[in-house]
Amino acid sequence: MYITSLKLQKHCSLLFEEHLKNFANSTLKMNFQDKSIYSLSHGIPGLCIFYASLDKLYPQNKWDYYAHRYLELLNGKIDFNLLDVSLYQGISGIGASVLSLAKEGRYQHYLKSLNELLEYRIKKLLVKFPIEFDVSKYDVVTGITGVVRYMLFLKENNNFNQLIKELVKKIILYAEFEMNKLSNNPVEKNNIINLGTAHGLSGILSILSIVKLEEIEVENLDHTILNLIEFFEKNNFKSLGVLTFPERLPFINTPRHKKYINFSWCYGLTGISRSMILASKAIDDKLLKEKYINNYTLFLDSLYLKKSNVSTVFCHGISGVIYETFLLYKEFGNIKFIEHILKLLTILHDNSDFNRFNSFPDCSVEGNDNEYKEGIIDGTISVYIVIVSILLDEKEKMDWIFLKH
Repeated sequence: MYITSLKLQKHCSLLFEEHLKNFANSTLKMNFQDKSIYSLSHGIPGLCIFYASLDKLYPQNKWDYYAHRYLELLNGKIDFNLLDVSLYQGISGIGASVLSLAKEGRYQHYLKSLNELLEYRIKKLLVKFPIEFDVSKYDVVTGITGVVRYMLFLKENNNFNQLIKELVKKIILYAEFEMNKLSNNPVEKNNIINLGTAHGLSGILSILSIVKLEEIEVENLDHTILNLIEFFEKNNFKSLGVLTFPERLPFINTPRHKKYINFSWCYGLTGISRSMILASKAIDDKLLKEKYINNYTLFLDSLYLKKSNVSTVFCHGISGVIYETFLLYKEFGNIKFIEHILKLLTILHDNSDFNRFNSFPDCSVEGNDNEYKEGIIDGTISVYIVIVSILLDEKEKMDWIFLKH
């Protein structure tokens, strides 16, 4: 296994390490838009997480110091009263960035103050929690799923432990409501059900499974996990011999779906596969786990990508596929996963433009519109975090922001 990992590290280094260093050095003079400076998705918090991973790879280059400077800049500009509690847009995301840098007991006072503010805001939110089931209030990006994922690091605090349970109860109610939608009035436009990890039931399944694995007891938790597993098992279809899932329901299986697999983390197979593997661990179902590992292997065998119009970012591109494959290799040691990563790294390189500051295209589904951004979910940072993980030959410590465990 060591020799194979070493081969992967060398291949990755040859293709990307020089570009990684150039990009990292260029970020030292970045100018953030005021409206996004505080966000994990496109601001300083995401950059700090990137610097934390760089600090592990290049500990002699003071990346933790540069991250501290950016945190000071952020702290000087931010008005916490204007922030929501979310992971990718608000207070929880700032907490995540500080947590990534909090080695050797650093930033404990800052985290304490931040978490006290979060506790206060969560209590207020629960008093006036929306009655309507709006996905944006529940998902990992802007909703309470992302907040719970951050708060699990604070579960030893009795106040936070209780707040986690209260939020999870809300998530369970939402999940059950979503699963019952189509049985009520399937023709209504508002009855569309999102199945993806970023904004849908796959993300809900992930967080409930993680809560279970973290040994937090909530009424109906086990029941809802089982219901969600059954729901996904019922609402799938085959494409290219691979078991895959619609992005949303109701779903019409068109000829396009028979020759195309949405492999994204946000709405496709990569994210949902990880959710089902997490769920299998939560309920200790080895057959279910084996089923979805084997299915992901079938997907990798079927995957055919060529240069031009291939999305490369983590959210809905090759980087997300690479990282999920890397996780499977680290967990289960199958050398075949390494072979796939080697091929995918070459495809990633061939679809990049290193003449740009942001080298990795975020392509539209139609393939006619490319964006080049720096964000941690859909931009250059999202790709290089995966690259750093492979160069270190270890799981990214902060991958929990993508609902990993």
